[in-house]
Amino acid sequence: MIKLVFFAWFAFFVCGCKRDYLNGDVEENMPPVLKKIAIQISPNTGGYYEALPYRYHTNSTNLKYPLILSLSGAGAYGNDTSSLTNVLWYGPQNHIDSKIFPGFFYNAGTKYSFIVLAPQFIIPPSPAVLPPALDPIRYILE
Repeated sequence: MIKLVFFAWFAFFVCGCKRDYLNGDVEENMPPVLKKIAIQISPNTGGYYEALPYRYHTNSTNLKYPLILSLSGAGAYGNDTSSLTNVLWYGPQNHIDSKIFPGFFYNAGTKYSFIVLAPQFIIPPSPAVLPPALDPIRYILE
């Protein structure tokens, strides 16, 4: 049941991405830009990291980017700005921070760049808590 709820929530975010990536549009050659958002955005979320494609804000075309929602484990829990860096220990956000995450990936001859969001939870998230905890970051996707 938990997997089904998570998959439905993940599909909602992926379908809601802001721009449609079409082959032949401006290519991303630089790594994504990682930004720390150190505010408590819900009762169970201490902040998050967002990584947007390098040309995300300067692209004049109407592109959609797939979303990677990176949920950290218990070692990254915390509720203040000093513990938010724990989210960078693992996952794609670690590779972005280390400057080894590529600006694009190939799939079936098409290049894709990703939006990566890595929220920090205060306590373990449950399927009931996850959607409201991530609601405030929907502005990226709309």
